[in-house]
Amino acid sequence: MALEEGDGELSRQKFSIALMIDPENQFAQHSLERAKNLDAVMQLLESGNRHEKAGKIAFAHADYQEALRLDPESKEAQQAVIRIKGQIRDAEFQLLMSEGLTALHRKDHQLARAKLLKAKSYRPESQEVTDALAQVDQSIRLASIKTFRQKAADAEKAENWQQALDAYLQVLKIDANVLFAVQGKEHAQNRIRIDKRINFFLQQPAALESDLQLENAIALIEEIEEIEPKGPQLKERFEKLLRIVRAAQTPVKIIVESDTFTDVAVYKVGKMGRFESRELSLRPGTYTIVGTRDGYQDVRKKITIKPGQNTLRVTIRCEVKI
Repeated sequence: MALEEGDGELSRQKFSIALMIDPENQFAQHSLERAKNLDAVMQLLESGNRHEKAGKIAFAHADYQEALRLDPESKEAQQAVIRIKGQIRDAEFQLLMSEGLTALHRKDHQLARAKLLKAKSYRPESQEVTDALAQVDQSIRLASIKTFRQKAADAEKAENWQQALDAYLQVLKIDANVLFAVQGKEHAQNRIRIDKRINFFLQQPAALESDLQLENAIALIEEIEEIEPKGPQLKERFEKLLRIVRAAQTPVKIIVESDTFTDVAVYKVGKMGRFESRELSLRPGTYTIVGTRDGYQDVRKKITIKPGQNTLRVTIRCEVKI
């Protein structure tokens, strides 16, 4: 068929003759209209082909599109448009990949992900895109880990152990097997525990009156002594703890006076018997001194010994008959 072979002149002649024979023939009418544009269509296809071979994809696309507009039924124009669109998509895909990877190298993760996701829309099954997006995700993870590691280091330097712990926990959310974060978490938790124990004794020094709490404080001191280096805050608090523990351990002289008839006992110390005067060395705390004597009302006195206190005198006598 001359129309399909691209012979515009012959096509017009044949369809014109056909319409003389059958003026109402719709196929002949339609084909004649196509034949009128055939020369222009062929020229556009040839021009598009030259541009395509020269790598001028945009020009080729414009020619093929115009040819298809003039003759929407042209198989050659249809195939050319499909082919050139494929090349455009390929070029766009490669450009997006290149831009995405360049952004990745610049650590612009947001832009890299956007470019690569758009590339993926062109080729959803592309392993190349999948691998590139995996690189972006890995780079984001590593960048986040690096950021949180620095935050943890800064917090440790400032002796802000809760902030350091939070940073390490953020790293472990990203990857539970990161060694420095596993170790850092344990170290920060231990320092938080030590800080809480120091605070307890500094805020409640009276707790050291208890033998058990004094032992706990001494054990804490031994634990802190092992920490090297000590930051300025820990050093200062450690010295305060040492002072109050030493004070709690330093006995205070107590002189108990009686009448040689009263049996005297000091709770937490023991029975002292009868005497006129007895000297004791008691570490700071609260003590109860009790006096008993047959036929007399018991006497009970509570005394509180403060750290560093001067010699304390206490008189205990049973003087009220029953």
